[in-house]
Amino acid sequence: MATPSAKSTGLTVTSAQEPVRRPGTAGVSHRSVSGRNPRSTRPDRADARPTRERVFLGRGTPATRTPFVFEPGETILEIGAGSGRDAVRLQALGAKVDAVEPSAGLRQLALATHPELSGRVHDGFLPGGLPREIREKYDGILLSAVIMHIPDAELFDTAFTLRERLTRGGKLLVSMPVDRGDVSPDSDRDSLGRLMIIRTVEQVKLLFERLGFEVQNEWKTADSAGRDIHWATLFFRSSVPACGRSTGWRAR
Repeated sequence: MATPSAKSTGLTVTSAQEPVRRPGTAGVSHRSVSGRNPRSTRPDRADARPTRERVFLGRGTPATRTPFVFEPGETILEIGAGSGRDAVRLQALGAKVDAVEPSAGLRQLALATHPELSGRVHDGFLPGGLPREIREKYDGILLSAVIMHIPDAELFDTAFTLRERLTRGGKLLVSMPVDRGDVSPDSDRDSLGRLMIIRTVEQVKLLFERLGFEVQNEWKTADSAGRDIHWATLFFRSSVPACGRSTGWRAR
């Protein structure tokens, strides 16, 4: 089972910065969605203008540089919720949040630290192990620091499962490392022995585009905790309705 690592950053609310829009499919290479990542470490610097208050993801940089796309009143599913930091901040901002976390220890920590998440934190995993409580379709899904723990053989079913749980036009935000100092180019394990497949932005974009997602924006950032990690955050919208196929893959 793929177990996401604990998160070092979370969500912040601040005066909003509208992202610079980019073409959805420009520069997508038609190559395999698995494989090694040629290392790229330069963060993007997008110009932006203040607008109304929104929710922001502070993965690696100040929140004003990485706009989060969810808004109060939306239904949000977070998969790989860790200690519950992002889920509780979304809930405090008026979103209806369900959180899934495969680690019993992290679920216990989330509920002990954030009792307001009671009834909202569930045991489950991708791609085939979402709990029965997760039946509805959501306005948005947050997949933060999870996709690198998914084996190549289960990556497509993972993406398909995410599409099944989104409304048409639903939002998907994926954050992932694009470079880690503790993962060598010829290895898929980090210094702690965890599965850590470093994929390129182009590979992940192509995967989701093949399932009818459209890229809305992307950002690259350094690690907020000062670790030798660089992150990419991809914002997609689902343009194809789910067809109800069930999946049975289980991450190992």
